[in-house]
Amino acid sequence: MSTKNLMIALTTDEKDDFLPPPLWQQLNELGVQLFWYRPDEANEIGWEALFEQTQAEVLMTGWESPPLPNEVPIESIRPKYLCHLPGSVRKVVPRSWIEAGLQVTNWGGSVSHIVAECGLMLMLEGVRRSGYWNLRMHHSGAWKGSD
Repeated sequence: MSTKNLMIALTTDEKDDFLPPPLWQQLNELGVQLFWYRPDEANEIGWEALFEQTQAEVLMTGWESPPLPNEVPIESIRPKYLCHLPGSVRKVVPRSWIEAGLQVTNWGGSVSHIVAECGLMLMLEGVRRSGYWNLRMHHSGAWKGSD
């Protein structure tokens, strides 16, 4: 079995959020060659040079990852699959890459229920005036029935 190369273009915070130590360890145990670049490094070095250096077949990106160039590099050095961890890929992957055969995935609807729950929670907090009551309870003794 040949070793696959995985290039990760995430900030330190994104890496810590999306790939905490247990997941990072699992990635390392998969037998893949990992290359981690911060987005500013990826931007400075340039995607094509990184693809040539790493021969990565898989690219993992985040919010801060620079967009891929409009011109698609030759097939032998470009990744075959892009895993964009958060949200839309619209600003990261030009259509030309997809048309050239790049497989792309992202969160899509998998976190929509969490976003909906958070929106509902914030609406309920607004209706219940939680900010007001938090201040009243902690600074004015509202919990004692003085209000």
